[in-house]
Amino acid sequence: MNFTDLGFIFGFLPAVLILQELTVLRRYRIPILIVASLIFYMFSGLLHVVVLLLNIVSVYMFTASARTKGSVWRLTAAVALPLASIFYFKYLNFFMSQIGLTPTPGIFKSEAALPAGISFFTFHMIAYAADRYFGKIEKAPPFSFFALFITFFPHLIAGPILRFHDVAKAITKLPSYRSLQSDRGIAISYFCVGLVLKILLADPLGNIIAPLKKTLTSLDWTGQFFIIFGYSFQIYFDFFGYSLMAIGLARWFGFIFPRNFDYPYESESPRAFWRRWHMTLSFWLRDYLYFPLGGNRAYVRNIIIVFLVCGLWHGAGWNFLLWGAFHACLVLGYAAVAPMWNAMPKLIQRSMTFILISVGWLLFQFDLSGVIQFFHAPSLSGTHGVYDLGSWLLLAMAAIVCFGFKLEPYIESQSKGYLRDGLLTITVAVLFVLSVMFANQSNDFIYFRF
Repeated sequence: MNFTDLGFIFGFLPAVLILQELTVLRRYRIPILIVASLIFYMFSGLLHVVVLLLNIVSVYMFTASARTKGSVWRLTAAVALPLASIFYFKYLNFFMSQIGLTPTPGIFKSEAALPAGISFFTFHMIAYAADRYFGKIEKAPPFSFFALFITFFPHLIAGPILRFHDVAKAITKLPSYRSLQSDRGIAISYFCVGLVLKILLADPLGNIIAPLKKTLTSLDWTGQFFIIFGYSFQIYFDFFGYSLMAIGLARWFGFIFPRNFDYPYESESPRAFWRRWHMTLSFWLRDYLYFPLGGNRAYVRNIIIVFLVCGLWHGAGWNFLLWGAFHACLVLGYAAVAPMWNAMPKLIQRSMTFILISVGWLLFQFDLSGVIQFFHAPSLSGTHGVYDLGSWLLLAMAAIVCFGFKLEPYIESQSKGYLRDGLLTITVAVLFVLSVMFANQSNDFIYFRF
């Protein structure tokens, strides 16, 4: 099930919200949300639910003891099944092909059987087990609390990547939580704005880019330009839109999710970019990989390891590893020339960072053969490109929204009991209606495949 599905918007979500608001069912809110989340996940496949539940039970079982703190074997046992699951479903075929073996479907094994969001819920479970090991979670919560933390449908498929302390208080207070009008207004606004970004910006950009990808060897400079920068905006609004919808959905139930984006394309350096793009992933890698490896004491080595893991987390392929290596080189290169870089005008810093990041997305879009074809395209004599005015106006609109609007402050202004800009509110409402009209034509979120 997808947040942009009409069945979700007008069926599943209203049903869950009604159950949430019924006074007689308040004491059962936690189990109701768990069941609802599993039903939501079941639309991805029954096998996915089985894998998810087995992982939840395994992690909780090995971390429930009061002796978990400092116990290496309990930590190892807790993360063993999640790591084995993600390796089997996501990386086994890639690994076998690299050692000369022919990948075979096997039991439950096929590309279609990749459990939705497995990369996300695996990181949730590893973080929880590590926090129990280090004593950051002193006492194991009730099983239902842990199960809801993992399965909660707003973040289950594509994040944000949470820590248990992000939701512990909200889960505890859930049976007695009463949503205020301002909270509901903020929740609806987050969801509507995210839906608009996804359906009216990300998807149309993707629809223009899709046919260009089929003609890589004959692209002219307009097609190359549009693929580089069009996809840069596409993936941003696709994932940013999802994150806003997730934040809005969670807000209705009393959960305050952390921001996942902080206007990353305005970053003044590649290092700053990773403090503002997919922030919950960046902070996870920092806290559970970079710091345990020694942090700045072995800066170059640890940066390389972190970004290779980041690339591999996104996908099983050499292009993703090279994408991670590319960003490691950007961050290390910036560190080497930081005084000179920082002396440049801010506009130049931001422009150079945006261009470098956008070019890097080519490794995200294509396998290695596709990247080679792209750079061998006959830029001046190509026969395929983007010539219609509407496509360029859409790209310009995406740039204006990206660099010219601060959406979260507008949304949060409703907590003060007023709408900061009535015209903007009406505009968003109209755009939401248009989004719903085109919802059936929406593409899957890009990060669903991770």
